[in-house]
Amino acid sequence: MKILFADDEIGLLDLYVEEVNEAFSDVVVFTARDGIEAYEICKENQIDLIFTDGRMPRMDGVELAERLKKENYPAHIFMITGHYRDVDQKMLQNSSIKKVFTKPIDYDELLDFIYDQKEFIMAE
Repeated sequence: MKILFADDEIGLLDLYVEEVNEAFSDVVVFTARDGIEAYEICKENQIDLIFTDGRMPRMDGVELAERLKKENYPAHIFMITGHYRDVDQKMLQNSSIKKVFTKPIDYDELLDFIYDQKEFIMAE
């Protein structure tokens, strides 16, 4: 399984990679510092799960999700944001973002969620 984390906070990206690599030996983790970089990674790789920040330079998480949805990209997309009050629920529905996590994220919750998603994807 391949997971992409997109966030403009490099320290958070490092933590995501560390936590996931420690918990799963069969998961490949990609990182991107903005939506455009994330989009390019998606075009070059078949990503299964995308966790994107809401606010990033050049292209935010909702724009990324909308672009991938238009192209029928098959990944499951989730948002991790510190600005939940700014998130427009209708915009989320239109973008195919399936769940929103708030920062600071509980890493045990995130890892449990990834495990459940992994099981779901393997059953498809």
